[in-house]
Amino acid sequence: MQHHSKNPAAEQKKKKRLFIIILILLLLIAIGLVVFFLTRKDEDVRDTVVTEENVEKIKQQLQEPVEDGYYKTKMSVDWTFKDGKSVSSDAYVANSKDNTRKVYFDVNRSDTNELVYSSPYLPVGTELKEIKLDKDLPAGDYECILTYHLVDDDDEELTTVSVTVNLHILN
Repeated sequence: MQHHSKNPAAEQKKKKRLFIIILILLLLIAIGLVVFFLTRKDEDVRDTVVTEENVEKIKQQLQEPVEDGYYKTKMSVDWTFKDGKSVSSDAYVANSKDNTRKVYFDVNRSDTNELVYSSPYLPVGTELKEIKLDKDLPAGDYECILTYHLVDDDDEELTTVSVTVNLHILN
């Protein structure tokens, strides 16, 4: 007797969400590695090619706290809202304790570039869970770009990091 999932569409959605999260994390790691190696001041690290002999050393360096100007993301990528005026049930963005700078972020629709949310500043080690959009969107799914802005002690922008998020407005 075969066991069938009660909701194959939900299972497929979970698998797709997991795949997207893993893909984003791998992409961020790859981008981080490229940026890391291209901007290092230490000549022997910048000119290092990853080989079997040095891979453990490189992996250890990646586990160290994030250098100033770099950013480790910690967030959910699918945000669900009961309607365009409600707080999300699953949106989550944090400024990892491994980072060195406070940040804020903006969420823009990919198709129109319309700003739909602007966050307050997030000091290192803080998180934002109850996110309510600044723009009342009608029911539907929206692909958006979340752009982190890393700022210095005077709130001047140092750099940005962008990630795709999906907004799901139910009613």
